[in-house]
Amino acid sequence: GERTRAVRLLGRILDYAAVPHSAEKLASLFNEYFSEQRKKSPAQFELLCKFLENCPPEELLYPEKDESGDCKVPEGLINTNIWDNFTETLGRIRDIIEFPTYPPERFILFAAEKFGFGREETAIAQKVATEAGYMSREQGWSLGSFAQKVLLANRNVFSHFCSAVWELNGYEPEPGVVTVSTYHKAKGLEWDCVFLTG
Repeated sequence: GERTRAVRLLGRILDYAAVPHSAEKLASLFNEYFSEQRKKSPAQFELLCKFLENCPPEELLYPEKDESGDCKVPEGLINTNIWDNFTETLGRIRDIIEFPTYPPERFILFAAEKFGFGREETAIAQKVATEAGYMSREQGWSLGSFAQKVLLANRNVFSHFCSAVWELNGYEPEPGVVTVSTYHKAKGLEWDCVFLTG
């Protein structure tokens, strides 16, 4: 659900960056990134998906001015919000795949920045980046295999971390104010003074 969205998006970014010529992986990335727009404008999103199926990623990311190629934009997409967001996102993806993937920590944090991750999402990206840094030292590590581990976020270490970050989402401590919470909700907040009652 919403709790693991940042991890799923990072997983899709990493999965595509590992195989940037894959139209299927690019479509999966857009499907994840535009999940909200998919609900708001299903017909336009369906047109976008059909367009992506027929257009090689190279032509999308690096269009030739003098060739029409396979990428003819459907009339129903031109001048729509989803098309404007799509073309803006193509620029972000182009920047990401041109960025060095090693060390993976820098690559992941760069991708999170490019996709405009907020404070909580950036904390999740830092966790993913740290894990990538540790795992990249292992023999046989690859960006694609790590992406698959990230995409299984509901069944791995990232799931617990996302839940903890989600619980803190929007929490802003206020000086001079007493906060009352459960023990479990208070974990990780690092208050100067804590009183436990029984």
